[in-house]
Amino acid sequence: MSCGKLNAGELRERVLIMTYSAGKDAIGAPVNDFSTLGYVQAKVEYKTATEPKRVTRETSLTKTFFTIRQRTDLDKKMIVVHKDQAYNILTILKVPQPRNQFLKVVAERTDDYDTYLNQLIAPDGQFIAGPDGRWIMGF
Repeated sequence: MSCGKLNAGELRERVLIMTYSAGKDAIGAPVNDFSTLGYVQAKVEYKTATEPKRVTRETSLTKTFFTIRQRTDLDKKMIVVHKDQAYNILTILKVPQPRNQFLKVVAERTDDYDTYLNQLIAPDGQFIAGPDGRWIMGF
């Protein structure tokens, strides 16, 4: 996953980083929402596409690398939105050259997000997070 020397001019794509927040409204009902952390310029690299079986059906997984400028406010519970597609952040790596100015965000997108979302809806109709606490969403 080495970038070699990366120039800021290679950050040609605009991506949106969103954060998930859960809370309660005035009467105590759960409120789950996404908020915009910000738009950033990124170098987007589509690396792998696999078709593993998930719960007796095949699905497509696409692993994508987003190289962005250094930030300290990212975590794995956030999502990256690029070209109307949402990607779960798997890991965040520092790019050593040049001078730790960039991060490589490794993210994953599946083709069955809508099906998966239906499994994440609580009986009261509210969205819930996945088993690992991460939010999965399709746009």
